[in-house]
Amino acid sequence: MRLKYSDVRRATIGALNRGKQLSQMVVERMRIAALNRAPFSEATKQLISMKSANVGLYRVSFFDGSLLPNNELFITIRTIPAVADYIRCSEKTVRRALKSNGIVKNKWLVSSSPVSAVKTKSSMLN
Repeated sequence: MRLKYSDVRRATIGALNRGKQLSQMVVERMRIAALNRAPFSEATKQLISMKSANVGLYRVSFFDGSLLPNNELFITIRTIPAVADYIRCSEKTVRRALKSNGIVKNKWLVSSSPVSAVKTKSSMLN
């Protein structure tokens, strides 16, 4: 709530519907409205993910410097769970690698990038 509301006003608004039971008709209308609601777009899902997740940019490349399957030297991924999915290991392994030398499975090199890094098409991975 806004800061201009007093504590009494907040308590009154909070207690407004407390303890009330909704009728079956109202519950059914709410259910139908929720089912008919359009799903979030991919852009909206990414914004929600970026605002709610502990986001950083993580740079993933092969340890030997060879090219990735998409013919790039590295890929930038936004979250640690997405990095773990990409290189097929656990999140804990990625976190340990980030604390030490960044090498995962003697194959991957993972490093954290500054957040102000330029976003590429590959950075849109969750």
